[in-house]
Amino acid sequence: MQFSRILTLIVTLSVVTAPEISFAQTVEQLIEQASFAQANARYSEAEALWRRVIKSMSGGNNIEAYKKLGEVLFYEQKIDAAIAIYKQAIKIKPSAEIYTQFGNKLRSVDKLQEAIVAYREAIKLDSKSDSAHFGIAQALDRQGKKSEAIAAFMRAVELNPNTDNYESLGDALKKASKKSEAIAAYRQAIKIEPKNYSAYLSLGEILPFNEAVAIFRQLTKEDPNNDVPLQALGYLFNESGKLKEAVSAYRQAITINPSASNYAQLGDNLLQQKKFDLAIAAFQEAVKKEPSDYIYSNLASALVKQGKLDEALAGCRKVIQLKKGIYETCAIVGMAIYEKQGFPAVRSVFSQFSVDIKPKHMAEIYLRLGREIQIRRGTKEDGRSAFQEALKINPGDKDALEALNSTRASK
Repeated sequence: MQFSRILTLIVTLSVVTAPEISFAQTVEQLIEQASFAQANARYSEAEALWRRVIKSMSGGNNIEAYKKLGEVLFYEQKIDAAIAIYKQAIKIKPSAEIYTQFGNKLRSVDKLQEAIVAYREAIKLDSKSDSAHFGIAQALDRQGKKSEAIAAFMRAVELNPNTDNYESLGDALKKASKKSEAIAAYRQAIKIEPKNYSAYLSLGEILPFNEAVAIFRQLTKEDPNNDVPLQALGYLFNESGKLKEAVSAYRQAITINPSASNYAQLGDNLLQQKKFDLAIAAFQEAVKKEPSDYIYSNLASALVKQGKLDEALAGCRKVIQLKKGIYETCAIVGMAIYEKQGFPAVRSVFSQFSVDIKPKHMAEIYLRLGREIQIRRGTKEDGRSAFQEALKINPGDKDALEALNSTRASK
């Protein structure tokens, strides 16, 4: 871990006695523990550890720890405390880097004017910092200051002509109705990074359909080993209701790159065409390559359409084992069980998962189930029962309480 090695080196170089070397090792351990806790989203633990690191070091040596503590406090939504820590770090050792990082954090919590001030301070210290110009451009864009934002993006591109800067410039130009300039920026972003999928989509959205198709087809010929133009073609065709053409594009993409994403997109299009067997086969290939709640949920949707509840339920169990995602697969299976067997059957099945799914997530599954029951015009009583189950599992769930109260108000 580079950060740990840098701080350890700083401390080690400043010591000469055996007790001080032991101290350095202790600081290193704290840094390792704090970094690990932060990387695993254990923010309260990370906060306490970074504070200990700061106390254990002095002067400018602890500046990195201050920055890490500031990050953690923003993650914890302790905004005022985070701002205070960043200001303290800046006071100790001002730099363009820390001002830019501070600006990014302020922008993330919609403190746009404060973010702009931070970015301008960064630019004062390093006028060639493209990240500071990029940050101020983003903030200005969100304030609706189109001309100023475009000028800042252009400066970022001038300093660092990479694909992200060009794409963001294209977005700003598109918002300002500067169509031809936006097209040029998107094409430059693609030229620099031929696999920049979002730049393809942005270009496809701004060009007339036939022109976009022609350009993407040409790009597939110019770079026959690149599946991204074919992915973009699939998206364009799908959005235009040309599902057969979309399937063809995704099948071609798979021959170049048999990725989970390409198989999943193929499955989505086949599912829209109600070709359930083919969709299931595509999703099964996708999930082999990249098991995820998203792909399993699509597979479950296809299986449910064919009445294969046991197979769909098996997918839910696999998602539980992954311990990732929002358990959308289980919510889809729950609704299918409800429609076929009623709410008591759902409760019976879900009770098997209570040990393996955290209460917060289990409550969210019941909440989604209750809302879906309402949308599909199930009984109000069943909807209320789902919200009540959510509150039994997670009594502090404000969304479930609000949903339950809304059903009472609509009696």
